[in-house]
Order: sequence, then C-alpha cells, then structure tokens
Amino acid sequence: MKKILGISIFVLLFLGVVRTVSAEKYKGFKYTPREKLKQFPKMENFDNFYSLIDISNINSSVAVYGTVMIDILIDKKGIPLTVVPGNTEGTVDQRLIDAVVDAALKYDGYIAGKKKRKAVNSWLESFVFVSNVPDSILNFSPVDEFIQHETEPSATNIYDLMRLVRYPKYEREKGIEGIVLVGVLIDTDGRAVQAKVIKSVTEGLDNAAKYAVLNYQNYIPATQDGKPVACWLMLPINFQIH
Repeated sequence: MKKILGISIFVLLFLGVVRTVSAEKYKGFKYTPREKLKQFPKMENFDNFYSLIDISNINSSVAVYGTVMIDILIDKKGIPLTVVPGNTEGTVDQRLIDAVVDAALKYDGYIAGKKKRKAVNSWLESFVFVSNVPDSILNFSPVDEFIQHETEPSATNIYDLMRLVRYPKYEREKGIEGIVLVGVLIDTDGRAVQAKVIKSVTEGLDNAAKYAVLNYQNYIPATQDGKPVACWLMLPINFQIH
C-alpha cells in the first residue's frame, strides 16, 4: 500500500453540517439521505486514493499524524461534487486538511450509492488518517493476510492515547528521540488485543509505545458489510523531549 497502508483511514460518521442538514439539498446539490439508501457509496480502490494524498511539503523531520474528517458528496455517476472537511485530531494543520480534500476531489474510483436499484447522489462519510512517516516503513504489514474491510479502525481520541505514553527515564536522560511505528490489532469490540513494533527506535521507547496503544481501549473497529471485523491499525508514536 502507499502512504498509509492498511492504516485506519475510513470510518463512517455523521459529521458537521452534513449531520444537521434535514433537507435533501446541500449548496444546490440534491442528495438522498443516508437512511433511505439501500447501498452506501464507497471507494473502489483505497490504495489509489492514498496515493493522491500529497504531503511532500510537510517537514519530514517533524512527526505529523492525525485524522481529518471529511464528507464527500458523490453523484450518481460516481463523481465527487463537493468535499466538506470536519473535525481533526492529532498534529493536523491546514496543509494536511487541504491535501486530503484535494485527494478526495481528484480520486475517480467512487461507487455511487443506491436507492433501491437506482444510483443516486449521496454522501460518503469518512475520516482519513494521515502521517508523514516514510512510505518505506508504512509499506510493511504486520500480518500476512489482508483483512477485507470497508471502513478502517481508529482511535477515537489521539490526545487521550498520547497521555498514556510515558517517556522512559534512560532515553530522556540520554536525549534519545524518535518515532516508533506500532501496528495494533483492534478486535470487533474496539479493544486492542495485540501490538507489534514496525519501526523500532530503542527497546525502552518501543515498550513505552506498545504499552500506550495496548492500554488505550477506546478504539472504533473496522467494518465490512456493516459488521465489525478485527483489523490492524498503524500508529506512529512520537517521542520528543521538550
């Protein structure tokens, strides 16, 4: 996979203005409400979407990661009409938001939602996890078999997770910093059941990162056909002495 591998990227949510709109029109675009859909809109190929997220202008020496929530209005031909960014978490700034929105508008592999058997305009409600951790690292999967899923697992609050990170005394005293990339298996109940270090820094930082992701238990599981499935989530844990 490119840029973000099987990192938790898509979770269906009702967000921002879309969540509160009761009429079947948004900025002049007509759409069918989600509750009336027989088939939800979706992306045909996640890898192609990931490859369009350009964060090359972000300073690679600084760990940038987090979620950008977006709603994409897809027309009956599978063409994106508009993208509405919502809340963000993590170290996300406007550059990352713009990169995700731009990718969502450029992507041409959407599958339209359907009302009965007819394709209609409808909203794809998602959030995207973005990180500037190098592709060479993120192209590694901790599992041999890809788990089919439509929406990705996620941490509901990055800040709460980061509060569980404890900087080891030895590494702090020696001034050792770095990014530990951890793969964490999220079960169908949203619990972290297994963690593997994908990018190591030191044993102390690795263990501190694993401790944090395993003890944070407020994850959202991935889904397939509307049902939760166990799936891996990639999390970069940044250790930086302030």
